[in-house]
Amino acid sequence: MDVLDKYTKVPNTVIETMSILSGSTFKVLLWIVRQTVGYGKKSDGISISQLSKRTGVSQRHVHRSINELKELKIIKITHTTSKHGGSSYNRYSINLKAINTLVTSCHRGSDTMTQGLVTSCHTQKTIIQKKREKDFFSFSEKTIEAYINYLLNTENVKNKVAYSVKIKKQIRANDFATLEALQKWLPVYKAETFYKRYKQQLLDMPIKDGETLKGELSSIEFKDQAYIVRICDPETYKSHSIKFNQLEEIELFIKGEK
Repeated sequence: MDVLDKYTKVPNTVIETMSILSGSTFKVLLWIVRQTVGYGKKSDGISISQLSKRTGVSQRHVHRSINELKELKIIKITHTTSKHGGSSYNRYSINLKAINTLVTSCHRGSDTMTQGLVTSCHTQKTIIQKKREKDFFSFSEKTIEAYINYLLNTENVKNKVAYSVKIKKQIRANDFATLEALQKWLPVYKAETFYKRYKQQLLDMPIKDGETLKGELSSIEFKDQAYIVRICDPETYKSHSIKFNQLEEIELFIKGEK
């Protein structure tokens, strides 16, 4: 059979949510529709990793999108367990009636006959907007300002004010590329902030066979998905480094609790 003869059944009302939902949320919805309505099924078991792989949306944003769709009552999630009692994939089903109500509410006029629908649309959009604002403020204002300052210092920016406004708008809108870049930068920023708090603190670092290196905390950097702590003896200039997975582990080490 020619590839052009293969189709997936997608209701028009689902396509029309494109102008209402964020890009990542619409992608997640479309894939769930394909796996359920598209195959004539009431529900389907789909993993987060599968949704991420098929839509190109990070697992973090898939979680956000699912919560948004659930909050709008567009999808229903049924938690299941395997035959052996362990966790299994969630089963998703589509509420086409809720989708149609949302689309109708947002596309109709504001005359007296449809005032209730318009109010409903406003409520739904408010839910979505609050969700996006919540995601935006999951990064503190201090962190966002630090990230923008980092970009201003590393990028060739002519209009710094306009550039700062642009980045903030992209973060508020959950722009995938911007958030991914921020997420990659964040551990580096945390390492730098953590080092400023504890720099030059005297520490004992275990090396081997009970031997320890006494020295100052000389640096903390994030490299290859791990935090590298380096201690240097100011008298002998000997140095040693140790790898940690989390900043909390470093704090315990500095306090002598690990």
